[in-house]
Amino acid sequence: MSVAIATLRPRGRLRRALLLAASTAACVLVARAATPPAEGLSAQGMEVVSAPVDRVEVAVALSAVGRTPEDAVQALEATGREVLVRIAAASPTVSGNPATPQVADLPATPVADGRSWSAVREIRAIVVRDTAQPLLKELAAQPGVTVRSVTPVHGDLDGLRRAAIERATASAQARGDAAARGLGFVLGAVRDVAVKTEERYSAAMVDVEARVDIRYALTPATTRAEVLAIAAAAQTTPSATPTAIASASAGVPGETVTAPRQDPAPQPLAVEVVAAVYDASGRGRFTTATGTVWREVVPAPADQRLRPGRRYRGTITLGIFSGYRMQLEGVPRILKVAPADATRP
Repeated sequence: MSVAIATLRPRGRLRRALLLAASTAACVLVARAATPPAEGLSAQGMEVVSAPVDRVEVAVALSAVGRTPEDAVQALEATGREVLVRIAAASPTVSGNPATPQVADLPATPVADGRSWSAVREIRAIVVRDTAQPLLKELAAQPGVTVRSVTPVHGDLDGLRRAAIERATASAQARGDAAARGLGFVLGAVRDVAVKTEERYSAAMVDVEARVDIRYALTPATTRAEVLAIAAAAQTTPSATPTAIASASAGVPGETVTAPRQDPAPQPLAVEVVAAVYDASGRGRFTTATGTVWREVVPAPADQRLRPGRRYRGTITLGIFSGYRMQLEGVPRILKVAPADATRP
């Protein structure tokens, strides 16, 4: 893709020439990719959110022995109440109360000697990380208490997931927007979204990784801002093939950037008007064969308006002072126009 850069003087003419060059490059890019790829455009974003581990999940088992099953259960209740009090003192509060641990009692079973019974209670609880170590030492020193597992966790894992997904989505959209402009389009509606998250724990940190894959529809640029944005993209990206699906992902190996060729002077933009409508004030809206829309700045007399159903070939050039001028074959006057938003009636 070539972008014309003029060397005219004085400065006012140079500025107008550069504006026309950028607009021409963008419109030519749109014309080359007038038909969006049926597959749309796929963009991927991947982000990691890290936070310190603030809680620990502990699993402990209590056991007690009695001459009968009832005696074993009664002894277990006494031990269990004491352990639950210690765990509650180390647990984070929920609505002003300690987090409720999960308790499961196993049926009493006879001991191998055949003269006594054993009862077992399993407790799983969340405790504050800073209090976990002294609590576990205290529990392990108590007869009948076994610490089975210690797992680091985070108190707001859902919030970390949301933050990672939001960042990955924004990253995917930014890459998709850049890729779309490189093809001469802007992003349209979202067709598909796939989200995947993964948590990785260390002793002190948790990393939440989110990967978001989004497939967008593509639409031709219609506004002046979109045209100028595509022109800027054309200066830093190589020409793209619109017939293949575009994939915008981070860190593509071997990607190169082609410098734009400097033309000696800006060239008029060739257009073909395929539809023309007029509002109550007499200003026309002209749709070109590439899908761009231009609006007429000055009202047109009724006898000088374009005929409906007829195609007009011509060119668009930058005005001497400002704006754009459209000159069409078979139309004696020059039309003053500006890029329009195709979504407006």
